Amino acid sequence: MSGALLERNADRSDSPSREIGLLTIEAPAAGVARFLAAPPLLFGNDADALLWAPPAGDADAWRFAGRGSAARLVASGADRVSRIREAARLVMASVRGAPGEGDPPLRLFGGFSFREGEEDAGAWSAFGEASFVLPRFLYAERAGRAWLRAAVPLDEADGLAAAVPVLYRLRAFLAAPAGPVRTAPVTRIEELATSEWDRRVSRALDAMRGARLDKVVLARRTHLVFSDPPALAALACGLPAEGATRFALSRGEALFAGATPERLVSLRAGRIRCDAL
Repeated sequence: MSGALLERNADRSDSPSREIGLLTIEAPAAGVARFLAAPPLLFGNDADALLWAPPAGDADAWRFAGRGSAARLVASGADRVSRIREAARLVMASVRGAPGEGDPPLRLFGGFSFREGEEDAGAWSAFGEASFVLPRFLYAERAGRAWLRAAVPLDEADGLAAAVPVLYRLRAFLAAPAGPVRTAPVTRIEELATSEWDRRVSRALDAMRGARLDKVVLARRTHLVFSDPPALAALACGLPAEGATRFALSRGEALFAGATPERLVSLRAGRIRCDAL
C-alpha cells in the first residue's frame, strides 16, 4: 500500500484519525482530459485516478479530475451506506484549511454496490461494496475558471511542502500547448454471442407476459483487450460530452468508466433536480 494512502476502513470503529491539510491554487482552464494526461511520475506510486464531468451544456457545474489518494473509505455489509457516511464525517472533520469562498468544494468520489455480497470477485473486486476517495491531487473547473488542489495527511514527511512543487509543475503542464492524446488500439473484443443475447431477451419477454416480471434491465459485458493499457485521458476525450455525464474511477489496474444521460439526483444550492429516464 502506498504511503500516500490513508485507509479508513468503515467496517472498523477504531480507525485512526489523521489530520489532512489542503492547498489550493488557481490554474489554467485546460480541461479534465488535459489534467489526466499529466506525466504519471508527478504523482509517484499512487496511481488511482478519477473523472467527474457533467454535460458540456451545464456551464455552472463543477468538473473534476483527480490523481492519488489522501484518504480512502471502504465498507461492506448491509449497513455500508451508514458506515461510509460516518467515516466521511470523520475525514471531513480532520481536514485543515477549509476551501475559501469560490474555491472548489471538498468532495469524496466513489460509489456503492447495489447489493451486498456480490462485488467481491471478478471485474468488481477492486471496488468492493463501497469505496470512496479524497484525491491527493485534484483539478476542478467551473464557468471558465480552474483550480488545482493538494490534500495531504499532515503526519507525512514534509507534509504539504512536498506537494507544492507538484502543484506548480501541474500548473505549468496545463498552461503548455496540448499534444494529441495517445490511444491504444483494441486487439480483441470478447462479448456475449448474439444468439445467446436473443435467447435472454426472449426469456425476459416470456416472464413479463406471464406476470413474473414487471420490469427487467438487460445488459451484456464486453471485454476489450488493448495492446497497451488505455490512458484515462484518452477515455475522457473519447466519451461523449454533450448530453451525458462522464465518469471514471480507477483502482490499480481496474477501471470503471462511462457516460450516462441520466442525472438520477443532484442537490445544488438547496434545489434538488432529477432527470431519470
